[in-house]
Amino acid sequence: MLELDLTGLVCPMPVLKTQAFLKKRDVDQLKLICTDPQTESDIPIFCQAKGIKLIKWFKENEKYIFIISCKN
Repeated sequence: MLELDLTGLVCPMPVLKTQAFLKKRDVDQLKLICTDPQTESDIPIFCQAKGIKLIKWFKENEKYIFIISCKN
């Protein structure tokens, strides 16, 4: 599983960087690592809008971790 480190970025950059990353790469699953509390709502909304499955998310040591499935 690939990881995308989005720590230090604030809204809307985590979503925009995720979208750009997914356009350039064909991945099955992606782990997003964020520090912006807004991603707690932004990433699930992004996934729903793009038809991407949010497998799970959790907060760990002040970081928000999202595991998404990019294949239907």
